[in-house]
Amino acid sequence: MKKSLALLLLLGIIPCRVAANEPSETFNLTTGQPVSGTAWSFDANHHYFCQGDATNGHGDCPASPRKDVPTLFVNDGANLRLTGSSTTIRVQVSGNAQITLDNASIVRTGHSVLRNEPKDGQPKHYITISPMQLVGNANLTLTLVGDNTLAMGDGTSSLDRWSAGLGVPDGTTLTIGGNGKLTAIGGISAAGIGGHQGGVPGTHFGRPAGNITINSGTIIATGRELASGIGNGSNMQGGTITINGGDITARGGSTRVALGLNGGAAGIGSGGSANAVAGNPSRPYSDWCKPSVININGGVVRAFGGGGSAGIGGASGGLNDNAVNITINITGGEITATGGNDIMAGGAGIGGGKYVGGGNINISGGTVNAIGGCFERSGSANPADGFGAGIGAGGGTASGTTNNFTLNGNAVVFVSGLTNYVAPAQPNNSTNTTTTRGILFNGNTGAFHGTSVEPTNNFTIQSGRTLTVPFGRTLTINEGITLTNNGTVINNGTVVICGEITGWNGFWQGNPPDNCQPTSISGVRRADNRFGIMFAENPVSDNVEIVVNSEFGIRNSELKIAIYDMVGNVVFNSEFRIPTTQGLGAERPHSELPIVWDLRNTAGRIVANGTYLVIAEVKDQNGRTHTYSARLGVKR
Repeated sequence: MKKSLALLLLLGIIPCRVAANEPSETFNLTTGQPVSGTAWSFDANHHYFCQGDATNGHGDCPASPRKDVPTLFVNDGANLRLTGSSTTIRVQVSGNAQITLDNASIVRTGHSVLRNEPKDGQPKHYITISPMQLVGNANLTLTLVGDNTLAMGDGTSSLDRWSAGLGVPDGTTLTIGGNGKLTAIGGISAAGIGGHQGGVPGTHFGRPAGNITINSGTIIATGRELASGIGNGSNMQGGTITINGGDITARGGSTRVALGLNGGAAGIGSGGSANAVAGNPSRPYSDWCKPSVININGGVVRAFGGGGSAGIGGASGGLNDNAVNITINITGGEITATGGNDIMAGGAGIGGGKYVGGGNINISGGTVNAIGGCFERSGSANPADGFGAGIGAGGGTASGTTNNFTLNGNAVVFVSGLTNYVAPAQPNNSTNTTTTRGILFNGNTGAFHGTSVEPTNNFTIQSGRTLTVPFGRTLTINEGITLTNNGTVINNGTVVICGEITGWNGFWQGNPPDNCQPTSISGVRRADNRFGIMFAENPVSDNVEIVVNSEFGIRNSELKIAIYDMVGNVVFNSEFRIPTTQGLGAERPHSELPIVWDLRNTAGRIVANGTYLVIAEVKDQNGRTHTYSARLGVKR
């Protein structure tokens, strides 16, 4: 194979590179053409049978017993590209299929279809009219190219109900990738991506969410009223949601206060129940309330809970008995989770909605900001009970609920809200917190847990917040990671900078940071008493003579020298070659080379008082590299 490729290149023939899983066929949503292809077909007059008429309260069932819905059927083995736009077509996916959305838009309007088939004694049920719907055991790989939309209306009309923007019910699997964008908006009580409305068996078609994985792309997912942005429709809990990358914004819906309802749904997670009250939540049917797992391993995630619901986790009321069946695992990414406000009680940033426990929350990596929702009703004797935790239970939670929070790894977690990460103080209701390793800011105070922490994502210490690194503990900022310090760092231990520290509005107290593998300098080791970097005086107030003493000699060698301030910025950087004939002076042995630094930085300004790290790298005439380091104090 290598010889054949070399021959082609020699002849000037460049082999065509074919991307894996490139769509083999294209369907244009605007024209409805072509009408069929490999494992897919389009029926412009596909119909469903309805029961009742236009006055039966369901609105979308015509006087005649037939409802026409143009439908694109994508079946097992299909690999199809969708382009163009439509306000009428729905896409139904079954089997293992691949779809590429290439600047495609489907914005449907209306209700779901009430079906009276099959006529074998089975109860009537709704057929979703989602713009895209997975059915049976469908397994869809969805690739995003350009700007795409799957929506039930524009998110404002009360006539667009019950169907998700992208329906992924229990038993189906969706995997999203690509570098494009998807905006998904559900109808009333339906998720942006995930499940549809739930309700009473035999009358509503709702099922919990299935398996949803997002690997890349920009996703904006919005649920309406009691439905989540990504996850479940109203009265539903279930499914597995995994986010490995991408830029994700998920918003849960809130109910219409004008109707006398209150509540909402999680940004990512469960659907909610309306009019739940503490101690007597409105519970859905148990087969619709299944264990739910949310895994976040990377990406940028912003999740906003609807009324009284968690940013990530549970929804308002209704799921109290199943709160322990919500498991949230965070191993990486930059996550901001904001609980929803409510007139009764707020939702947690991560955990439970109002009256609901937080379930099981495990954080081992990433940068996490969790903000509890507020309590908006005045006149309560103890309004603190109505605030949602940053991490843990929702506000007003009944006693005896389960809240388990484990911090064990390299995460940096910020929690805020009146109760922070501890659930409201009520009898037998507390958060079982295990903090083995990581950094946890409870309000403005950052606590360091474990002997060493190596954050996996960029993080910012905001003004007014303080992180203390205790004696004997080590914080390492690895290459590719940035710590922005706008607050205060008190370093009583060790801070090693292999990445970057920024933020000139912050304060640094205690030990200066150690540099690790700075640019163009590597393999740093301490100088011993005979060789390395030496100073005529230390600290200094004026020009300083820096002597580099190498055990292998200086003549005919290459020298690189760099000086860093305590936040890792280069203030002096030079490299040059010393020829064999260079006169070093009779008083200098062949192993020493003096360098003079005038205490000016690369911009020509005198540096501030403080401690500086000097690193020298010597490459001798035999190609061997020797690296030395020393600290230098500047004090005027």
